Amino acid sequence: MSSIRSFVLVGVTLVPLWVACEPDPVARPGTSPQSSHLGISADGDTLYIALTDHDEVRAVDARTGEVTATVSIVGQPHRLTVLRDGRVAVTARLAGTVSVVDVEAGRVDGTVEVGSEPFAVVQVGDELVVAVAGEGDLARLSIDPLQLTSRVPLETDDPRGLAVIGGTVVVSHFTGGRLSKVDLDREAVVGTISMKLPSRPFFFPNQLDQLTVAENQIDVVAPHVECNNDPAQFGSGSQAFVGAPPEYYNDGPTGFPAVVPAVSRADVDAEVLISDDTSDTSAGIGPVVEPAGPVNPIINPLDRSLLEDRLVNAPTAVALADDGELELVVSLGSGNVVVRRSRLEEGQDSIVGTVDVGVGADSIVLSPDGATAFVWNGFEQTLTRFVVPVGPRSNTRFSEGKKVAFGGTRSPLATYEGTTFVIAAQALPDNVVLGRTLFHAVDQRLTRNGAIACASCHPGGGDDAITWTFAEGPRQSPPLWGGIIGTEPFHWDQAVTDIADISRATIIGRMGGTGLGRSNMEAIGAYLDTIPAPAPRVTVGVPTASIDRGAALFASAETACATCHTGADLTDGLAHNVGSGVGFVPRETMERFATPPLKGLRHSGPFMHDGGAATLRDVVDQYVMTDRMGKGSHLSPQDVDDLVAFLEAL
Repeated sequence: MSSIRSFVLVGVTLVPLWVACEPDPVARPGTSPQSSHLGISADGDTLYIALTDHDEVRAVDARTGEVTATVSIVGQPHRLTVLRDGRVAVTARLAGTVSVVDVEAGRVDGTVEVGSEPFAVVQVGDELVVAVAGEGDLARLSIDPLQLTSRVPLETDDPRGLAVIGGTVVVSHFTGGRLSKVDLDREAVVGTISMKLPSRPFFFPNQLDQLTVAENQIDVVAPHVECNNDPAQFGSGSQAFVGAPPEYYNDGPTGFPAVVPAVSRADVDAEVLISDDTSDTSAGIGPVVEPAGPVNPIINPLDRSLLEDRLVNAPTAVALADDGELELVVSLGSGNVVVRRSRLEEGQDSIVGTVDVGVGADSIVLSPDGATAFVWNGFEQTLTRFVVPVGPRSNTRFSEGKKVAFGGTRSPLATYEGTTFVIAAQALPDNVVLGRTLFHAVDQRLTRNGAIACASCHPGGGDDAITWTFAEGPRQSPPLWGGIIGTEPFHWDQAVTDIADISRATIIGRMGGTGLGRSNMEAIGAYLDTIPAPAPRVTVGVPTASIDRGAALFASAETACATCHTGADLTDGLAHNVGSGVGFVPRETMERFATPPLKGLRHSGPFMHDGGAATLRDVVDQYVMTDRMGKGSHLSPQDVDDLVAFLEAL
């Protein structure tokens, strides 16, 4: 009943996927993220998949790809973990809940509300720990009975991924550029790990989510991106481009695009990064040699000497195989699993080969023996199964200090064979399915050299919390959720007339793609309009009366906030001078900026076009209280508190 797609095998020999009924006796275990869309039973016979589009969790036979059981979970089931008793705990992102389910029995044993935007869930002893992104904390739940027992506040917002190492829970922060260490006994953050690369001052770690614990139970591996905010990249620094305006996002004088895929390792005990980027690369050339030692965290997508014709974009999950010697990097935007060594001996190449899994793949688990990998693609509703490679790409040797390969030629990257099963029919309209793929793909129509995708700066249709150093001035990435069709014109300068015009202004003008026609651009718009704005916090304890008073102030003629932020989208569709342009911000070239919609406002900081306000209170203090935006110089401290409470509740 399942549809199967097979891939061509190039340059490598693999053992059969299933040999008799016994695993390969020499296969060594591997590790997978502890919480994702995909989980596996302790015996390796059953896979559990959170089907976000279908509001279901399904059990799938690992050998045949057949769906064996289904249970309904309302509100977009998002991340799951397999419990020690064989049941599954799953978060529902829109519903703000966690459920414990017996999938085979089709039974939900309990559901509890935990707040806005729950992501990873893991089992620690007899309880569950949940990263609640919209609340900025961890929720602790007893399992039997399932109920919320306490909350652990975090010092950095937007927690997403979780990893358990002994008595410590490691938390990734999506745009915070760091990991937090939490002691559950003390219910406190006891340390942080900065993911910033000392050697790259203009690189900023971003979009940290799923975490994988290494075999030594000390290190964690974090796939993410590095935002390359080098002023020279955008023609705004001392090394600015000369002549034609730069295609901002895919080329730069330092040889990297604006958003770069990365896989970093951190020593949790020592609270340090294990490796740094010390290579000297340039676009299309790459390093003369990759140095021995821990593999470079950065995978330069422009480095053809290393990647040949392969693309790498949006790493979202990593499994460690062969006693941690291999990283299997699931790359959502390029639609592949990149197989690379985690540590290099002298003369070795890091990239071994790739497996085609389709744009939209974001989760991976390994069989208990570590010999077989399973990858879930939530865009195509498919599960791909492949053997973990053995005997990968030949080593290279040094001869008189120069890099040469065996036989004088470099061995080609391998394309590993996989078998893909369709687990479910598409639940979304065809144009939304197409638009979602186009938005996330490094399609040559959208970007030259496969450098970046739309989602590189607008992950999940949101924003990256980066203020980019563009030539025309600093520009913060706005979120695209909550329905953007009807809020035209787009961009801070309102230079984009409608969704189709983004092809001219951004795809061709900045990403270097050949462009998309109106129907494809409208498909992207249709997809974006399915993304709801995140729900406001529910745990901050702000009285409803304060929010109501803030709403009245916002709508009043005295403050005049609603003069510009009006209608269903809270925007008048016009541009205004609010004292944030020329003369107020260094390097700024404009005076008037678009009135942005305010849906999901608290989740979209920093604020203003230049990212100059870190918090919504800063917006009120710097712009409203000074009468630069609306009229607020008359507001009392309580009025300010009420207005901020209302803005945070949007």
